[in-house]
Amino acid sequence: MKIKSNNIMNIINYHSKKNWKFICVFSIILFLIASLAIIIVGFNFPNNVLKTISESSYKLDDIPTTYGLVTFSTILNAFIFGAPMISILVICSSFFITNIFSKEVVTGEVGFWLSTSTSRQKIYLAKLFFIFLTTFILVFPIVISAPILLSIFNVADKENIKLVFFQGLEMLFLIMIINSFLIFINILLNDKVIWFWIITFVLIIILAAIGLTDFLYRTNPYDYAIFQYNKYFSFYLFSPGLLYSGTESKEYLIDNGVQLIQLMNLPKNKEFIVSLAIIDPILLTLSIFFGIFTFSRKNFLNL
Repeated sequence: MKIKSNNIMNIINYHSKKNWKFICVFSIILFLIASLAIIIVGFNFPNNVLKTISESSYKLDDIPTTYGLVTFSTILNAFIFGAPMISILVICSSFFITNIFSKEVVTGEVGFWLSTSTSRQKIYLAKLFFIFLTTFILVFPIVISAPILLSIFNVADKENIKLVFFQGLEMLFLIMIINSFLIFINILLNDKVIWFWIITFVLIIILAAIGLTDFLYRTNPYDYAIFQYNKYFSFYLFSPGLLYSGTESKEYLIDNGVQLIQLMNLPKNKEFIVSLAIIDPILLTLSIFFGIFTFSRKNFLNL
């Protein structure tokens, strides 16, 4: 293995050169999946109604029935910024975590890093920053493409496009917190790659179950009142949802009828402060601290 020096940036560059093909392939696939989901919803709107991010319904003059619409917020909450995409991103991140931690223990490559003058803390932080950088590359194209596509579809509630962007940033931060804990678990397990993947998939199942029940309650609280306490242990605790509609609505005239577009039910300022300014930074700091502590004291050479 040849690197010019052993500082943090060169360690990050080394891992980037080894994994750049996987990063490109994964990011392109995720970008295409997210974009395709938005495009499918966009083309499924009836011709005579306004395309909306928020939930909406319409009623024609000559028909007494009110028709509900599958809007962009549905696919954003249920899939793109929901449990399915988060689970996919966790799997992708676990692949890279295994590559730069477990695989190096199995092959003995970790011995090279430990034999350099670079401290274990710096080695760990370099690997952590690489995972964070990879996460950013995987997620940010989705965060950018969603608002762009919504603008192209000329949604009626343009004021909600900025909420889509910030919801994407919340997901990015949530994935980073999950990844920092996965790195800590990976270090504890050393070369036990199978056990790491078992724990990862158990975590994914839990995330999917929590995400699904949270989505069901927040989109239909009357039918799924049993899940009303989900907010105390769901994504909402770490990432307050910005794209769920409330009960208030605005009325718009359309061809041969009217369309009701609901206003977003934004979280209170207190919920933002507790989640994004207190809980998330504490969890991220603790996971990084335990990761550094474990990596610094682990005897990788006698496994």
